[in-house]
Amino acid sequence: MQNSIFACYHDLYNFDDIGSLTYSTVGNAPFRKFVVIFENQPHFGGQCSSNLSSFQLILYETFNFIDVQIIDKPACTAWMGGRALIGILNQDGTNSLAPPGRDTGVWTASQEGWRFSRPFENATYNYVVCDDDEDGIAVFNLNLVKEELSSGAPESVLIYTSQSDAEAGTNGISSSDFSNVNPNEQTLFAFLMVQ
Repeated sequence: MQNSIFACYHDLYNFDDIGSLTYSTVGNAPFRKFVVIFENQPHFGGQCSSNLSSFQLILYETFNFIDVQIIDKPACTAWMGGRALIGILNQDGTNSLAPPGRDTGVWTASQEGWRFSRPFENATYNYVVCDDDEDGIAVFNLNLVKEELSSGAPESVLIYTSQSDAEAGTNGISSSDFSNVNPNEQTLFAFLMVQ
């Protein structure tokens, strides 16, 4: 295998149309999310078919996050030893990453989440306001930015004036209103906290 995402990968076999498998794209470009939900999907194998797994995979546009959210994943060792996997595999199949205890072993999980991301993303989001007096200085409502970047949890977005502060988690902008210092353009750095 190559260039793969394993979101709670294990043998499933929905022969009786039990549960559902749904997908959708939510949000607005360039910050959309592609969400795939496996709900109450039976495991493969005669003795295992009464076990049902529910989980979702979320792919984030621009940020390139990969979220795996496990609602419930039981284990049945009667088929293929009950092995399952959460992880990612690179383009040529030579490098992989899996959370602790979730790499091709027997495991159960309930209400568990994992995020795969690059150490620090430099995705760009542009926020423009009209400068009525044309002096190059304006007041920006950072709450609007936070809502746009994370509509489900805007309080999880922290904003900084420098990349070094964002990486260190220090000197965050606490006010919802921000006036740019550099005329006509100001670069800020946002960090999304994972809870």
